[in-house]
Amino acid sequence: MPGYVSEILRQLKDLKAKNEVINNLTLNFNRLLEKNWSQYKTNDTDFIRLISLITFSREPILINDVNKIIGLSECE
Repeated sequence: MPGYVSEILRQLKDLKAKNEVINNLTLNFNRLLEKNWSQYKTNDTDFIRLISLITFSREPILINDVNKIIGLSECE
């Protein structure tokens, strides 16, 4: 998984056409994402909120920011 992600990040930095990178992902990458995602409890509201925050944030998120934004502490 980290290898795929690293390669995609490299391509996104090199290419200005982000749609080209995203639209040309291999089918194996999509299957890998599905397999990894299926191991998590998707009914865990705090987990979904955390993933949503990280995914849709326009800026990098620090662990201390998480508590301020959505009210989760480090130990949760």
